[in-house]
Amino acid sequence: MRLLFAIDSLTKGGAERVVVNLACYFRGLGHEVHIAVLFPDLELRNELPGDIPVHIIRKRGRFDWRVLFKMRDLIRKIKPDLINTHLFTASLWTKIACIGNRIPIYVTYHNVLWEEEWYTPFHKMANLLLKRRVKTHIFVGDDVALFFLRIEDLRGKVVYNGIDVEKYRYNPRREMSRLFFVGRLIERKGVRDLFKIMDRLGREHTLRICGHGPLATLVRSKLRPGIEFYPSCDPSAFFSEEGILLLPSYWEGFALVVLEAFASGMPIIAYRAKGLVNHPLRAYIDFVPRGDIGAFTEKIRSMAYDREKAEMARHIVEEEFSIVSMGKRYKEIFGI
Repeated sequence: MRLLFAIDSLTKGGAERVVVNLACYFRGLGHEVHIAVLFPDLELRNELPGDIPVHIIRKRGRFDWRVLFKMRDLIRKIKPDLINTHLFTASLWTKIACIGNRIPIYVTYHNVLWEEEWYTPFHKMANLLLKRRVKTHIFVGDDVALFFLRIEDLRGKVVYNGIDVEKYRYNPRREMSRLFFVGRLIERKGVRDLFKIMDRLGREHTLRICGHGPLATLVRSKLRPGIEFYPSCDPSAFFSEEGILLLPSYWEGFALVVLEAFASGMPIIAYRAKGLVNHPLRAYIDFVPRGDIGAFTEKIRSMAYDREKAEMARHIVEEEFSIVSMGKRYKEIFGI
């Protein structure tokens, strides 16, 4: 079969990595796979085999109606048997472009949007109007499914994300003074809280931040001895080092980084936030109250490595959250 995956870009993010993993999985099964992106951010392109073409639509500005015609032309050229879209913008334009054809569309929802300023009544109305054009709605987590059920009355299937577990070397931890953060540098990820935590900890701990986004300038302005910033990194190498992953997010969709950290044996301290408190691996996360800098700081200071818990978390990731497990679930939903 011929499959088309559509997403905003292939920058280094959780949704983008899921698309790359799915594309490789279905290509490995012998299907012809294409990827369409709206923007030419292609950091993950080198993780795709050469026979998976990436088609760049080149969206310009907020409302670029040329995207509709470019996407429609691309779909007519490729003639996919099915389309799987990811993230709101790519999903919206793909659904509009497919009005009038019968190609089944499967939309994957990665995020909860409780406090997202961009999610306006327009976006909600657009989803509702195009609801019938979607064959199956796929949610990456239970909180994501619950959000869209409440807000837009969308019903579908929950498919947890998966990772290439073999890329992550399991490393039992002894050193708890090294702290790590991996994620998009945006407000809801709690980036500002990282520096408040470090101010309280003093010099006995170090922090490495890996990510990109609107708050990159802020991060650079707050660097000091003991705090390092990497705009890009290989998560498997990053998590192979000893230390603790900090996850001060105010809400999450699924948090792929949880799988990556646990696959490497790295413990996690996180806010008790939506998208995390119902995470399937929540029993292995050390939670503190959301926004409580003092509690977060004290948890870091008192953290002791629990090898038995780490080994159990790694085992669960291996058994239930591999690319193969995720791919099989999508294959079942696609009916191929």
